[in-house]
Amino acid sequence: YDAAGRLTEVTSATSHVQLEYDLRDRVVREWLNGTLLTRQFDDTARTVTRTLAWEDASDDALTSTFSYSAAGELQQVHLPDGAELTLVHDAAGREASRSGGAFAQHREYDVMGWLTREMSGQQQDGRLHASQTREYLYDGAGNLAGVRHNRETRGYRLDATGRVLSVLSGGTGRTVDTDEAYRYTRNGLPQETSRLTEWQAGRLTQHEDTHYQYDKAGRLIRKQVVQPGYRPQVWHYRWDSRNQLRVVDTPTGERWFYRYDPFGRRTGKRCEQTQDDIRYLWDGDQIAEVRHYRNGERIARRHWVH
Repeated sequence: YDAAGRLTEVTSATSHVQLEYDLRDRVVREWLNGTLLTRQFDDTARTVTRTLAWEDASDDALTSTFSYSAAGELQQVHLPDGAELTLVHDAAGREASRSGGAFAQHREYDVMGWLTREMSGQQQDGRLHASQTREYLYDGAGNLAGVRHNRETRGYRLDATGRVLSVLSGGTGRTVDTDEAYRYTRNGLPQETSRLTEWQAGRLTQHEDTHYQYDKAGRLIRKQVVQPGYRPQVWHYRWDSRNQLRVVDTPTGERWFYRYDPFGRRTGKRCEQTQDDIRYLWDGDQIAEVRHYRNGERIARRHWVH
């Protein structure tokens, strides 16, 4: 801890985390095992820039920039690849549209504030040419009663508590029942009437051909898929005293090892048989980037902007 009593370093058997703060006690830099996440804030504690950097690739840093309206609404995001995402809000502060490049999405709401329509597609000459339209229907209690996607409609029959009893499907003006229907246990757990589902003590033990087994702490330790004419496929799971998944054995003979930082966030998983190594970089409690290495070489990456 520093002189102000703020946490500055945490060390575990596999991870080392360092935190740096600004004068307002906000975390502006976080180091974790060779990665660095940097934030800049405005006077109202909103994120203005966020940068992700890896020690072995300092020239590969990802910086996102955020702009806000006078009302504090997010207006624009400049992404690391140079793309821009623009957001527009209505008088109630709800997101009414977002656009980036030639893509655009518009949203509409009813007087209760419920989302009623989403239209997505190409934007040309200031007009949206929607290729996807999704409409949402609600009952008097505000429960979702149906979804219309382009020309196809799915409706829901609900019980008095708002739980789905059956699903309707329709198009071109007609609506028919599907084989998707549900009943519920005394504890409120769902069961599809057309599929075998079993529960014990609130835990799913069987769903069709898949069987689940748990330890005394309620953690999944074995999953088995039994299909006629095929050998059973079995997964085994091992956990540590902090309820963190540590080892998974798959039906193909692979063994995956999982690692975590002192805050309990998963920082990676590795398979010795395939030499695959998946590494995670976090932004608080949200995933910021995932990198996939094989035989020590990076083969894929994916990042998120929150």
